[in-house]
Amino acid sequence: VLIPKRLGTIAVKSVGAFLKDNEHVESITVESGVENIEENAFSNCKNLKSVNLPCTLKGIGNYILSGSRNITELTAPFEEGQTLKKYFGSMYAPNLKQITVSNGSSEICEKAFLDYRILEKITMPKSVTRIEKEAFNGCSNLLEVEFSQELREIGESAFSRTAIKELELPNGIQKLGKGAFEGCKGLERIVLPSSLIEIKENAFKECAIEEINVPSSITKIAKGVFEGNKALKSIDLSSVEEIGAKAFYNCEALD
Repeated sequence: VLIPKRLGTIAVKSVGAFLKDNEHVESITVESGVENIEENAFSNCKNLKSVNLPCTLKGIGNYILSGSRNITELTAPFEEGQTLKKYFGSMYAPNLKQITVSNGSSEICEKAFLDYRILEKITMPKSVTRIEKEAFNGCSNLLEVEFSQELREIGESAFSRTAIKELELPNGIQKLGKGAFEGCKGLERIVLPSSLIEIKENAFKECAIEEINVPSSITKIAKGVFEGNKALKSIDLSSVEEIGAKAFYNCEALD
């Protein structure tokens, strides 16, 4: 089902619950330009598998996908409180393991995917410049992240307790928030770009990083940044002027 932005000369600004409980619809695409989706609009669509929502949405009612448990493909905006819980309530789709952020979105909001343990892959468009606090915190099976190349900041605990093993941050990123990747116990390899100017405390605490090349743009290692990385064997600190308390505490393999 395609929900257009215009019907003849009339602009479609809002989508009601006319598809609620529909047992036949398998795919829903809402065209860019539509601004509002009402509460429970696509709920309990038993055979719905694919949903594509635009970044132009300003208002999204609660639980628009609640009970539509066979969804396997979702493209949607996650800005300003548009969290996965708002979309689904407590009835997540058990096979929704990969999610794409709608093109044109500028951010991923606070707690957008908090504790969504099913998620394995997230894909971001180049328009995303900021990932807010706890956006993916507790996504314990999140292994693959396709970052926006325009990303500038990752917020506090944004990827804490995820399953990421390798991390190559895009050139252009400037700030990593407190505990951004804390507790990623499988994270063994990281590449930090020369654009990075600030890494806040505990950013990589209790990971499994083995080797780090700190870019020359970083002059301060904050408190507890690499604390508990027991496999850490090598780190280049040639540009660093200040090291915070416990920055390398319990890094047992470090010479």
